[in-house]
Amino acid sequence: MNDAKTHYASEVERLSQLIKAKQITNRWIVLLRPFLFFPALILLLAAYTRTDVPASILWLGWSLAALFACILVWHESVRFDLESNKTRRLIYKKMLARLDRTWNEIPYFIHPASKLEDYNSTSAEDLDLFGTRSLFHWVCLASTSIGQRRLAQWLAQWSDSDSMVARQKGVLDLRDQRRKREEILFITSQLSNAHASPEGFTEWSKGPSWLKQHRISHILSWIGPIIIAAGLIWTVIAKASEAPSLQWIGLVLIGVGVAGNVLLMLGKVGSIHDIFQKINSGHREVDGYRDLYLAMGQLEGESAMVRTIRETSAQGPCCANRGFHRMRQFVWLANLQRNSLLYIPYLLLQILFQWDFRIMELLEGWKREYGSHVQSWLDALADCEALISAATIADEYRDWTFPIWISNGIPLAATALGHPLLPDTKRVKNSITIERDRPLLLVTGSNMAGKSTLLRSLGLNILLSRIGSPVCAESFRAEPFDLATSMRIQDSLQDGVSFFMAELYRLRAIVEQAREEANKKSGGRPLLTLLDEILQGTNSRERQIAVLHVVHQLIESKVITAISTHDLELADREEIQKMAQVVHFREYFEMVDGKEIMRFDFLMRPGPTPTTNALKLLELVGLRQKEK
Repeated sequence: MNDAKTHYASEVERLSQLIKAKQITNRWIVLLRPFLFFPALILLLAAYTRTDVPASILWLGWSLAALFACILVWHESVRFDLESNKTRRLIYKKMLARLDRTWNEIPYFIHPASKLEDYNSTSAEDLDLFGTRSLFHWVCLASTSIGQRRLAQWLAQWSDSDSMVARQKGVLDLRDQRRKREEILFITSQLSNAHASPEGFTEWSKGPSWLKQHRISHILSWIGPIIIAAGLIWTVIAKASEAPSLQWIGLVLIGVGVAGNVLLMLGKVGSIHDIFQKINSGHREVDGYRDLYLAMGQLEGESAMVRTIRETSAQGPCCANRGFHRMRQFVWLANLQRNSLLYIPYLLLQILFQWDFRIMELLEGWKREYGSHVQSWLDALADCEALISAATIADEYRDWTFPIWISNGIPLAATALGHPLLPDTKRVKNSITIERDRPLLLVTGSNMAGKSTLLRSLGLNILLSRIGSPVCAESFRAEPFDLATSMRIQDSLQDGVSFFMAELYRLRAIVEQAREEANKKSGGRPLLTLLDEILQGTNSRERQIAVLHVVHQLIESKVITAISTHDLELADREEIQKMAQVVHFREYFEMVDGKEIMRFDFLMRPGPTPTTNALKLLELVGLRQKEK
């Protein structure tokens, strides 16, 4: 991590110096522009309005005007570089904040089209998968909607071991290509502000031909220009043949053609421009996608995923880079109406030649050639952004380990497992082994000692492993678990559901999921359940019986289960001791400035907890007198 942190910090400093220099240049240009514009304007006005002005004044006026135009172009370049460097610096600042888990400095940007709610679930809510200070908040470096959806899909949905191994190989390929990953992050960050979305572009590429759906309008779009051309030819011939009385026929033809074009333009230009907007919102965006796929095509590695990304992006006649390069010229032509300097020429072209229809013909020709490949281009981009998010973690945390997926033997064995969202300085690691003949891990301990954190550490690392990332552990061997959790239960007064009933419904769903997987002919998915302080809404005796009943049903379905509890009597029951590994967390007390302070080391120890702290906590907050 130190190497990555040093790199990010040095880039922030380097870019800050560049930004400072560009800002100085920008200020000088702003001051210089009026000193060129107004003298040029005065000289040209004088040269063209007075007859006694020498030719040198005209030459000087146009020279200053030309210099002013060059300054404008330079100014645009300076401003673009300034904004680009600011964007790059923000990315590196975000990377630094990620390393330190400084959450308020990590932007939580979710593209409106990402629709992450599609991947929400009870387990996602229990484990803080989405939202601020979540696993997705920390992991996600994707900026496009499709990249964010792909990453959310990988995190939230179960994957088999082959898929996760394929992602691991892709992550390993990209781990050491830091500069190339960062260039892709920079380009996608700029594209995230694009008005046209990849979804709209995909919809257009798969959709039917607009011109075929409006065949009559398409035919009419040629009739008007043909009539105008005929009128022009007639007028020229009539004038050349010295028959001026016949020229009115040509003028009438031109008028009829123009009128027809205007009427057709008023009826169809809106829907055509809607398509233009869906495809693009400017040639700079198309340039961005062209540069993005060129950068993706330069990624190295021989894993199947990286090879597919590279080939789809920049290899072959129908690759994305070539397609967007071809698209660029059409996009520029389609956006003439947005250019204030070229709007008048665009309007003339539209009135005379039905310009928008001509551009639609070019675009649909492009769609016939490349449209069937667009979905694979966007899939490659989505995979690339998701892999880069995981590869960045692999680059930053070289001491973390890639999980090894097994189908036989010990279902779960993790050495020095830690919570990935905690700062490195505050993280305490523990080792967990759950064997098949004792498939229950019963975690006991005091309030705030670390029971829930242990369960979340286990769940979050399993989610992290799904994207091919290393996990926060020295070693991690496990079956490719699906997760079922009951950790944050809420009642619903509106639905008449109490906290206890809501928890029972959740447990019923978990048991039904376990049975469903167990009854599948192929054996189903291996399931890990994480249950935090379950069935607190009833008395101790009934709770023990109920917990045992739930556990027995899970064990019968061959489910690996981790449960945290305050109930010390539960750990002493014979049935639990036969099927469970019992561990505990504890607290200790120190005297600081004459006051007794409770401390936790968050280290897991074997056996049930020998201590409780509820009454002690009452004393510390002043709700109970200290015993003498």
